Amino acid sequence: NNPGCHHIVISAERMTRGKKDEVRGSIRHIFKAGGPEHQWTADVSMFVQGTSSVEHAETAGPNINFYYPQGITLENGTVVTDGYAMNGRDSPLNNDFY
Repeated sequence: NNPGCHHIVISAERMTRGKKDEVRGSIRHIFKAGGPEHQWTADVSMFVQGTSSVEHAETAGPNINFYYPQGITLENGTVVTDGYAMNGRDSPLNNDFY
């Protein structure tokens, strides 16, 4: 219930376990304090970010790269394909979300 917190809900059959272990699923991003442009869903492919991240999987969880080639769909139905920034100060990332 913290409106200043980014909530990321991942739906997938399982989590990725390696750099070459592609898992497809979806993401729902909720950031109430960010306004409607920060409430979105996307179909994604995900991979573990790097080799050292795999070692952390058992204790803290790996860093994961999410790729959303069809873009993100805002709550109002608008599809955004030209990048996304977690907040207004960041540069938008194109086609991937870390």
